[in-house]
Amino acid sequence: MNNGGTEPAVELPSLRISRESGPSSGLLFIADDQGFISDQGLDYEIVSFANGAEAVDSLQAGQIQVAFGAADTFPIRGVDSGIIGLTAVSQQPEAVSIVVSSDVEGPEDLKGRSIGIVPGSVSQYVLENMYLADAGLTRDDYSVTQTGPAEMVALMARGDIDAFALWDPFPANAVKALGDKVKLITTSGELGIPNTTYLLVSKDSLSDEAYTAAYGKLIRALQQAQTFLKENPEEAGKIIGAATQLTEEEMAERLAQLRLEVFMDDSAVDEIENYNEILSSTGAIPEKIDISQVLDQEFVSRIAD
Repeated sequence: MNNGGTEPAVELPSLRISRESGPSSGLLFIADDQGFISDQGLDYEIVSFANGAEAVDSLQAGQIQVAFGAADTFPIRGVDSGIIGLTAVSQQPEAVSIVVSSDVEGPEDLKGRSIGIVPGSVSQYVLENMYLADAGLTRDDYSVTQTGPAEMVALMARGDIDAFALWDPFPANAVKALGDKVKLITTSGELGIPNTTYLLVSKDSLSDEAYTAAYGKLIRALQQAQTFLKENPEEAGKIIGAATQLTEEEMAERLAQLRLEVFMDDSAVDEIENYNEILSSTGAIPEKIDISQVLDQEFVSRIAD
């Protein structure tokens, strides 16, 4: 638990903030390490969950006040979820890679073969609804094995599947373990999914002046972290690496691929719209959502005034 030392104009609530396991929560790690959140007068706790879905569940249940979620969170949870995004905090176009057997040259080569998926994950949509669908393939054309990330490499080694899409370190582990039997064929970014991470809160809490002020202060702390990253990239990399158990070399590679900043631009909105199209066209959601109901595109500009 961390306690800020400044005296706020209103009594600020304590915030329980979820973190992601990877460097997409980099600004949070820096802001925590450098005391920027405490300096904003916030009392807070950073908590971990097994995955992003559990964090959003906890946000909806009122067990935490701030979560970080991917673009598909909005259409999957729907406009009645009670959650809203206040800003984007990262993009990692190379976050999800597609691994295929070495003889696969394109999606059409997976016709009649088997793929591995983690059900309901961004990686599933990247593989099935973008890579394979772009070639006109449906589940009538290939078979699916549903499993967890840790089992994918073993399935590839046994020849039980010929493709999977996952986040690091699993694709790199597959190449390391299987050598020239597999290859990385494309990434989510190349397929139009920049893997944006959004800061999520309870929509109802925005009617409370104290919570709105607290969220604003948290975002200002993240902006301070953004400045620190720009001015001290090596030190910032060490902070994020320590929080994510990545080596300095691995972290340097990630930072070269990672957009870490507080922003709200067309790319952040368009990614949600892409999932709107994908999920509604495949029947995963009954209809497209109204993005204006789940994303406050003006929050950051309002707190800057």
